[in-house]
Amino acid sequence: MKDVVKLEVKKSNDSWHVSEYHPCLIKYANELLSGPDKRVFVPLCGKTLDLIWLYKAGHRVVGLEGVERVVVEYGEEHKLNFQQVSTSYGKVYQTQDGRLQVINTYQCCYCSTYHPRSPQYDSQQLAALQS
Repeated sequence: MKDVVKLEVKKSNDSWHVSEYHPCLIKYANELLSGPDKRVFVPLCGKTLDLIWLYKAGHRVVGLEGVERVVVEYGEEHKLNFQQVSTSYGKVYQTQDGRLQVINTYQCCYCSTYHPRSPQYDSQQLAALQS
């Protein structure tokens, strides 16, 4: 899987990136995230605009993305001025206030230990549930 993702991104095939917020996020945000300042985990986030939406809504957002180029481009495209921190599980790119972090790693064991009770948002899961 890791090699397939790297190959697709190397070819600049960003067809899975959408240019708008996911409609399910907008529709169900109040039910899923009652009140501001929730910590939300977004696995395999890519360049989803949903990270920005959640961040601007006042939440602490942690994205997980395995392809570093995608993370760097995301920060540049949205003028986030990411600071990079190297950790034992991968590189963390974060905004200056630390409320938006994108972790560049394939180590999924990190996901369950980071904040096990955080709401998790995965737009593809929501889309699958609707169909």
